[in-house]
Amino acid sequence: MRQIFVGLEKEEMIILGRQGEKNVAAVIWDISQWVKDYGEGSVTLLYTLEGAENLPYPCQVTVNDGQVEWLITPTELMLGSWGKCQLIYRAGDEIVAKSPVYRTRVQVSLGEKTSDPPACFTGWVDNVLQAGVQAENAAKRAEQAVAQLED
Repeated sequence: MRQIFVGLEKEEMIILGRQGEKNVAAVIWDISQWVKDYGEGSVTLLYTLEGAENLPYPCQVTVNDGQVEWLITPTELMLGSWGKCQLIYRAGDEIVAKSPVYRTRVQVSLGEKTSDPPACFTGWVDNVLQAGVQAENAAKRAEQAVAQLED
C-alpha cells in the first residue's frame, strides 16, 4: 500500500490515486504536536469533491501513536476529479486546531483492463497483420527475382 505523508503546516496537493483503484493508498498526518499542545482529543477529516453543491462529509480515519491515517476507499476514487480535505482536532467540545485545506486529486483512468481489443479495432489489427505478411512475401519475391537476374 502506498503511504502519502502530509504535513500540518502548509497547503499541499494530495494525489489520492486513480479512478477505480481499490484500497491502494493511505494518507498519513502526524498530529503529535497537537496532542502535546492541546491534550488528548478527537480528529475529524472532512472531504469534498469540487462543485458548489458538494458538501464536505466526514471520512473514516484511525489514530495510532499520534498519527492519523485515512485509507482511501473506492468511494473517494469513484470519479476522476479535484477535491478538498481538512483535518479538525477537538479537545473536549472545542475545535482547537485545523489543518490547512488540502487540494486533492483523483486521476482519470481509461477504464478497466481488457485482454481483447474492442470490436472496432479488431478489423484494423487484422489488416495491419495481413499487410505485414504481404510485405514479407513481396520482399522474398524481390530477392528471388534479383537472384534469377544474377544467374
